Amino acid sequence: MASGDGAPQDVKNFVASSVRAATPAGALLNQIAKSLDDTKNDTTTKDLWSNIIDQVASGIPGVNNMMDIPDKLDDSGNPIKNPNPAQIAFGASSATQPAGEARSQQIVGDINAKLQGIGQYGIFDDPIMESVLDDETKLLYNQAKQGKELDESDVKKLEEALIKGVSSEGTDTAYLERGEYDTNLAVLNLKRDLMQADKTTKPSSLKDVETAIKRGEVYKEAQVPYDMISEYKDVGVEDWRKMGIPPEDDDHDPDLYDPGMYQKLWELDQKMTKAGVSYRKGALDKNKYFLKEKKAGSGGRGGSGSRSLGGDFGRLDGGAFAPKVQAYDTIDQQSGAIPIIRTVRPNIVHKISAFR
Repeated sequence: MASGDGAPQDVKNFVASSVRAATPAGALLNQIAKSLDDTKNDTTTKDLWSNIIDQVASGIPGVNNMMDIPDKLDDSGNPIKNPNPAQIAFGASSATQPAGEARSQQIVGDINAKLQGIGQYGIFDDPIMESVLDDETKLLYNQAKQGKELDESDVKKLEEALIKGVSSEGTDTAYLERGEYDTNLAVLNLKRDLMQADKTTKPSSLKDVETAIKRGEVYKEAQVPYDMISEYKDVGVEDWRKMGIPPEDDDHDPDLYDPGMYQKLWELDQKMTKAGVSYRKGALDKNKYFLKEKKAGSGGRGGSGSRSLGGDFGRLDGGAFAPKVQAYDTIDQQSGAIPIIRTVRPNIVHKISAFR
């Protein structure tokens, strides 16, 4: 095959190879030179001896970058890139190795796919995300953001930095505690994707992270402050019920009575249950908070032989399940069978306001 100077390419290859063979570690130096040069060199555009010199110089680290050697172009006129060191390790060391070139292209494709996977959650547009990175990963972050080429080790460092502090058990992130709902969801989604790609991930851990994502979506939509999230996680059903028992009731607990929090927790529980991620143990699709119905014949305030709660009790104003005050003098009067003897009051008498 003839080169641009009219000389057979094999002749120039022979001369260049002879020089490298006579040089200690010549082959190694040639590979190092390629790893330090982003693009392949075209040694066919000058006269014979200039092309031979260029070809020899192409295999000397440092010298190849100082020489005025034109880039080798593809059919579209674009410079052909040399594989980076990581790709060379996989066998993509020269154009004479088709399998290596194919592997190089696969690596580049995998890297681009990973960067696209990161970008789909808005991470490269999130100023909060950049602010938590150290100097090294911030540089990688900005290079990826600008579309510059990264190798596999760079992408792995970046991924690890972006999900730092994100538990595989789905516990709350620092971003959620600070009310940074979008960033919280972005890192949780990225964590989930990386766990899915890892064959050693436990299905239970993956489910925990997916649950955290759904909860994060509820928190974002309702703009739930973190102190409310903490209350919802910590307050059990019995304490929640006591929050709604007014002072005139025998079961009133002054330390727990808080009708405002009672209402807010109820409404948050409705949203979480609807999304299938309530904090009811073993039944995330069931309400964590529910009213306790008295059984017929159990003793109540004002005497024994009390009724079970009617169908309307336990229904919130503006909702299907909230407490609705039901006032009548006695159960018997309601039926019209016995004269008035006493007044029965339901436990919940405060006004139910809208969740804020």
